Amino acid sequence: MTLLNKIILFLAITLFSAGLKAQNFYDEEHSAKFAEYLFQSQQFDLAAQEYERLVFSNSNKINYQLNLLKSYRKSGNYPIASKRFQDLYKDSAWFAPEPIAQEYIHLLMLENNLPQAWQFNSMNKNIPGVQQQLNLLQLSLLSKNWKQADSISNLIQNLDPEYKSLLTDASQMKKRYPGVALTFSMIVPGTGKIYSGYWKDGIISLLFVAATGWQSYRGFSKKGSESVSGWIWGSISTGFYLGNLYGSFKAAKRFNNRQNELLHKRAESYIYSTF
Repeated sequence: MTLLNKIILFLAITLFSAGLKAQNFYDEEHSAKFAEYLFQSQQFDLAAQEYERLVFSNSNKINYQLNLLKSYRKSGNYPIASKRFQDLYKDSAWFAPEPIAQEYIHLLMLENNLPQAWQFNSMNKNIPGVQQQLNLLQLSLLSKNWKQADSISNLIQNLDPEYKSLLTDASQMKKRYPGVALTFSMIVPGTGKIYSGYWKDGIISLLFVAATGWQSYRGFSKKGSESVSGWIWGSISTGFYLGNLYGSFKAAKRFNNRQNELLHKRAESYIYSTF
């Protein structure tokens, strides 16, 4: 064998060996490490692609399935994550392993599909009882069902202090009663809005009704029932008065809704931070 042939053979063997080593980077072990690296570095879109390959090659490994769903969730692709769960567990959703089932419940919460999350939590056979109760508590808070949440919290030992704080604030939440606001404004226009915390609107309503009523009174004082300006201003004043009654009723409801929304946003923020 000539020197040139030996060199060619050496290079061929070297390149072939290098090729085998390069291929090893695409085996399951290296792919799993790479997917984990992408996930830990918060490159969730790319991590999802890698876990898709891993699930395709080894569809029975729960860790791959879980990280696939988490990658889609953390990248904000909730519908895709839900669909992939349904693809993986077409006819066996009620028997999905606990970590997969819990991840699916989180996805349903984030999609605001609370009724389905509630049903799935009750039907899945692998979610422990304590975790089921915690899920029900979270679903009740996300549904703004404060009384139900408080009732469920009594069944949970060592409840997180933040949940206790949320429930305490819910029980002490300030309320305004629409009937009371309406009555106040019937007596003194605008006071129902002031009672509901809308001082500026209440004062404006009072001034408009008072000013137009005064103009109507002046017109009738001068020309009696034949006063055109008296009737015009009287109609305007009546319109403002009735609008003030409706506005006061709505103001009380708006106040209550605002209190609910503030607590709801706080509950959402904390619950989602635990996923």
